[in-house]
Amino acid sequence: MSDLPGFLSVRVLRGVNLVSRDAGGSDPYVVLHLDNQKTTNPVWNEELTLAVRNPETPIQLEVFDKDTFSKDDQMGDAEFDIEALMQIVRMDLKDIRSGTVVRTVRPGRQCCLADESHIVWENGQIVQDMLLKLRNVETGVVHLQLKWVNIPDLRVRSDSPSLPQSAADSASAVAASRPPEEQHLFHSSNPSTSKSIILDLRARMRSSSTSSLQELNNN
Repeated sequence: MSDLPGFLSVRVLRGVNLVSRDAGGSDPYVVLHLDNQKTTNPVWNEELTLAVRNPETPIQLEVFDKDTFSKDDQMGDAEFDIEALMQIVRMDLKDIRSGTVVRTVRPGRQCCLADESHIVWENGQIVQDMLLKLRNVETGVVHLQLKWVNIPDLRVRSDSPSLPQSAADSASAVAASRPPEEQHLFHSSNPSTSKSIILDLRARMRSSSTSSLQELNNN
């Protein structure tokens, strides 16, 4: 398991050249699978936090076309590793200039990267943008941004029965717990079933409201 005090923030920025499955246009959304974590009804461009238990575990990504009257159509899939980013997280980068490219991850035969991915030290945080080429589909690229959010004195136990709920609840793990009615963005399901992170792209380039995690970083 990861012994680093913090969380991985994932932001799905956009989809490019996604295959349209419906004549009237597509209504795409992305599903990210990682361990026992699940969230519902987030909005476009919102930051979601993932507790990293094993840095060597790749994150699975699927794209679907929402269909009201039938099963949602698949629009491709991909996977990406966070091992390189987590290696950088363990380094002491406080003395280097903001904007410095710390490492470049190049596309490979076993990798879904569509282009080089740079891990950058930016404003006191480690950030990685990546373009993922979708598999099992004619065309399609998904643009992600990963960011490590350091929270001192916070550790994630591999045997923990539940996980913090959303970016706001990641902060409240150090401060105070939020009311249950506000904890709708991130929750844990039955551990015997498949778990996923669902990020809905239907907002069509609509900016999300400022997340609690962003407020934490700005303070």
